[in-house]
Amino acid sequence: DRSSTPFIVRHEQELIAHLGILPFDFIIQGKPYHGGAIHGVCTKEAFRRKGHFKTLMTEALQYVAQHY
Repeated sequence: DRSSTPFIVRHEQELIAHLGILPFDFIIQGKPYHGGAIHGVCTKEAFRRKGHFKTLMTEALQYVAQHY
């Protein structure tokens, strides 16, 4: 199922952080757009404040720039 595009960080095969991009269509002032929403953001507590979210967000924004 490709309903969401996942971005993940692993540490020694353990999933420690996740950010997903969920595609959706919307209309602004009668003009249709295709975009993506960020969802499912999480980092295991022991790995917080180490830059993992920044890494995921950078990758996700690059993906969004290419696809939306």
